[in-house]
Order: sequence, then structure tokens, then C-alpha cells
Amino acid sequence: MGIETKLAVGEFIQLPKGSSPVRNGVISEGCAEHSIQISQKVKGYDAKTRQIQEGFNAKTKKSHRNFVWLPWMVNAVNFTDQGGKDVLSGRFSGCYMIRYKMPGGSWRVAHVHTPEGIDAWNELAQTPGFEISCGFKPFVAAKAKELGSNAHTYGIITDTGLCHRLIVKETRWDFSKGEADIYNEIIEISSVATLSPEQLRVLVPL
Repeated sequence: MGIETKLAVGEFIQLPKGSSPVRNGVISEGCAEHSIQISQKVKGYDAKTRQIQEGFNAKTKKSHRNFVWLPWMVNAVNFTDQGGKDVLSGRFSGCYMIRYKMPGGSWRVAHVHTPEGIDAWNELAQTPGFEISCGFKPFVAAKAKELGSNAHTYGIITDTGLCHRLIVKETRWDFSKGEADIYNEIIEISSVATLSPEQLRVLVPL
């Protein structure tokens, strides 16, 4: 059971803010621990909302509220050590999200920017003893076209190696009669079948 169980279609959620600087090669940058807060109803709105807290919530009885945020880095393969937690990454518009392990190491999750990061990934994946658990491409072009430019796609890989797609529509709600907060209406949260290790070991630009 992972963070996908705390995400329901029709609810609103604040997602981690991430920049997308230009980098090269295989890096680990901007990754951070977060926790999904208990859902609340905001006065004047019917839908439930969930906020994101920086850092793991050690006091929660539901450890699956905790996750690691993995941002997209332009041109690069950005990875995080999974540490037994779910990983949420985004945004996606054609990139891969892959769970892998270096020889003698623990599970990592990577966001592989395509096509620019493919060469770096393919070189990494040829390391002797390199192991791939699962991976997928969260973005679906037809759905993005249907939902419009304010719809965004994120990916989740759980601590047990399951893949999920999260699609949200960005909106702005003025909760405090001050500056509008950016929230995201959850449009879809769905399980996605992994690609095979053979398909993920040597990526081909599409």
C-alpha cells in the first residue's frame, strides 16, 4: 500500500515545487522527503484538499503518506535512493521513470529525460551486475491533448516496485483572500504495467 491510496479522483492536492535546471549525465539533485497531510475541506469548497509537508512525518500511523520527491532535470538522468519509500516524480511529457539497482547497492528511482538523457542512461545500464526492477512512461499524449495545457502528468513508483500514473489539472484557489494558492485537481490515478527490463536497459528515442 503506497501514496496512491491517499490520492482520489476529484480531490485537490498541492504538489512539491520543483525547478528544471539544465544538467548533464547521471546526477542526484533536488530530491527531498515529503509527507501527504490529512485531507481537509476548505470553507466554500466541497472537494477535499491535501497539502504536502516537507520532510517525513515520523509521527503518522500511516507510513505510506511519506514519499520521496524526484524532480525532472533537463538533459539528465536524475535519481534518488528509494530508502524503502514511494517515489513521486514529475512533470512528464515523454520521459521514463525507472527503478534500478547498482551492483551491491539498494534500489534507486530515476527520471530519464528523453531524448537527451538516453545515452547517459544506456551507458549506466550496461554496468555489469546492473539490475532493473520496473519502469514506464507516465505521459499519454492523447490524454494530454484531451485535457488541455493546464493538465500535468506525474509518475509514482512504490517501494515494492509498482508503477502508477497521476494526472492533475492545475487550478488556483484563493483560500486566504490574499495570493491565490496553486492546487491540482486529481483527474486520474491509475496502475500502469511495467515495461520489460530488456526494453528499459537500452532506451530508444521515439
